[in-house]
Amino acid sequence: MFASVCSGRAVQPSTQISATQHTITIPSASKISHVTLFTLPNQDVPIGYKALIFFKLPGDQDFKLFGGINATKPSAIFKLNNKNTQAGKNVLDDIDMDMDTPQISELNENDEEMDSIVVGISIEPDDVADSQLQTIRPSAAAASNGAESTTLALYNPSSSAGQISVQDKARIASNIVKHIYNYLVGFVDERGMINVKVFDAWWDKFKGRVMNDPKFLSEEEI
Repeated sequence: MFASVCSGRAVQPSTQISATQHTITIPSASKISHVTLFTLPNQDVPIGYKALIFFKLPGDQDFKLFGGINATKPSAIFKLNNKNTQAGKNVLDDIDMDMDTPQISELNENDEEMDSIVVGISIEPDDVADSQLQTIRPSAAAASNGAESTTLALYNPSSSAGQISVQDKARIASNIVKHIYNYLVGFVDERGMINVKVFDAWWDKFKGRVMNDPKFLSEEEI
């Protein structure tokens, strides 16, 4: 029902562990820059529910909530910001439209097991999911206080959350997925892999286009 894709790697489908829970294990997490999570075609999250996205970080016993997706927002992109590479630290930011997320703990690239991230996905009713998501927003706001936002919303300063309808959000999310898929599919090699430089090139072009034409993501087709 769900899958993830990282720069330079093949798509990883989720493993279903119960009727409402899925997991994805991402190895060598210190060597990637972005993680995209999305629902597979024709397998939308049921209306009235959200799929909460948790990350179990190296050395942690528990999962930590970082965001969610649903039928109207079927994807989210997380960035591993390796600013402190000498110290081995990584910062995980949700660069999805409507939420920044707090800093995560360090990854140890010298230990394969300790360098893996486990993504947990739990499908919950909207009221339960929204209540849990509210608990991470204060810490996310504090983490980004005084710093430039990393959300896609910054590319359209004239828009605010209150001015974007649910239908518009769904169309924008769908168009982002279509845009990256249409670009990357032509670069898949015989092993089903995509070079990380291709993803980085897409990201640079995508940001440039959004800066030059913020309305293109709202178009019916891109």
